[in-house]
Amino acid sequence: MRFIYFFLLLTINGWANPVQFSASLLAHPEKKPTELEKKFTTKEITRYLPDTTWQTVVLENGYAKSKIVNAQDWIGSEGICVREVRLIYTKYPADQSFWLTDYHRLLADRLIELFRLDSTLNSADIKWIIVLQTDCKTAREAQKRFHGIEICYEECNAPTSLHPNDSLALKENKKMDSLRYVRSTKKVERYIAKSGGMGDSTVWKVLKRHPEWKNALVVMDFTGSMYPYAGQVLLWHTKNLGKSGLEYCVFFNDGDQKRNSKKIPGETGGIYFSTAKNIDAVIRLMQKVQSKGNGGDCQENDIEAILAGIDHYSGFDHVILIADNNACMRDTAFMNKIHVPVHVILCGTFSGINPQYVELAKRTGGSLHTIEADLQGNSAFDKNTDLENEMARFRKTHHGNHLGILHISGKHDPCGRIPKSHKPKKKPLKKRIKSFLKRIF
Repeated sequence: MRFIYFFLLLTINGWANPVQFSASLLAHPEKKPTELEKKFTTKEITRYLPDTTWQTVVLENGYAKSKIVNAQDWIGSEGICVREVRLIYTKYPADQSFWLTDYHRLLADRLIELFRLDSTLNSADIKWIIVLQTDCKTAREAQKRFHGIEICYEECNAPTSLHPNDSLALKENKKMDSLRYVRSTKKVERYIAKSGGMGDSTVWKVLKRHPEWKNALVVMDFTGSMYPYAGQVLLWHTKNLGKSGLEYCVFFNDGDQKRNSKKIPGETGGIYFSTAKNIDAVIRLMQKVQSKGNGGDCQENDIEAILAGIDHYSGFDHVILIADNNACMRDTAFMNKIHVPVHVILCGTFSGINPQYVELAKRTGGSLHTIEADLQGNSAFDKNTDLENEMARFRKTHHGNHLGILHISGKHDPCGRIPKSHKPKKKPLKKRIKSFLKRIF
């Protein structure tokens, strides 16, 4: 009885469009397992990563489970054309005859849950693929892998009219624009939620205070704790389409998981580019950058990314840097190569202001922005007691830790180095032995 309503939906949908999976096949997959398998193309991969070549929605089932955990993430099929649906499993054990789970029943149950969510997905016009992850040697490893459904789609063109005054076509175009807006906004909001939430709203508030930043190139630190801030940039852009002023995006992750010892200032890499026109494309790029690396050490390649963005794009009027206040720049020696003003938005200023970013804003003739304050022009930086106190507080807070003592001068930048006087001193050998014996006895 529990399948009656679902199968009724399949039947109604089948009258309008050819379905890929019949109700009887899904109800009793054990009777025709070969027929079920023939509905799919099968491919093996090492480990699943979201596809960046399509616009996608990823729905999670969990290991050996069929219920969709995040059904609310499905955007609906109106206005889009689904091209591929991929069901992701792990191939463990490698010999399918040793699988404990009833594979065909699980496959059918996952399809039933998917079609309950949207019956129009049961279409013979969609390419169906089973993806098997092979990078797992134990049951524990298999359980930790992603198991679910990836839906790959593209936007369908809205109907257009040869006659500009055709009110029906104009109404349909506005409807499609509204759908794209709602869909893009939901995607960005989900991304922020999955990245740890909005956190403090520094980026949002600064962009709101500066609507004059038009035709802007935005350079974003995309490492670790900075993911939500990049999400704020995209959310601002999505909610202010046509007037946000953001045109170009540069993301940097400090070297694509490169070993710290291999990170050469000015040549670290891990820099990616995108225009801001297509929100879905930007989200896909963010996912790609995130999968490539999350920084590693405490220093970042901000200057290298700014210079790369300036070289990659032309015609912009403003350069905005979304910076991690608590991370140092390893490439400050190249600061003098920047010949345009940089608006620095500092995130995470709870322990003072990093003097490096103050210097960047001053040297380029740009500006410095926190969640509450805007500093622009030489007069704002010179003899600013509040700013000096904030920089002093930052130095004091980070005194002797992995950031070292921060100083800016034209000759050197000891950021990331701990002066000898601040390295912990070892106790004399006799005292260490005595301390060790006390702990034992």
